[in-house]
Amino acid sequence: MRRWLRDPLFVHAYRASAWVSLFLHPQDKPAVEEMTRPVRIIVGENDRILAVKPTQMFYDRLRCPKDLVVVPGAGHMLPVEYLSTTVPLVVEWFRQHL
Repeated sequence: MRRWLRDPLFVHAYRASAWVSLFLHPQDKPAVEEMTRPVRIIVGENDRILAVKPTQMFYDRLRCPKDLVVVPGAGHMLPVEYLSTTVPLVVEWFRQHL
């Protein structure tokens, strides 16, 4: 536990507004189907927080240019625990769309 708490990548706190934003659906946001900008969704195959199936359901609702990447064997913390896999996927997307 001590080692985990000393880890510089460990998140010690979240703002209340961040938590609230997860559970509320403000009416001023457009519907998912109305999004027009390109989207890449990267999810871990074994993510227990944002699992593949509900992520796929969200992805299927998108009508914009999109792609979904499922990282084999990965969990939830892709940018932290699977950095060497995640960064090239993000760089590739940036090169295509920016």
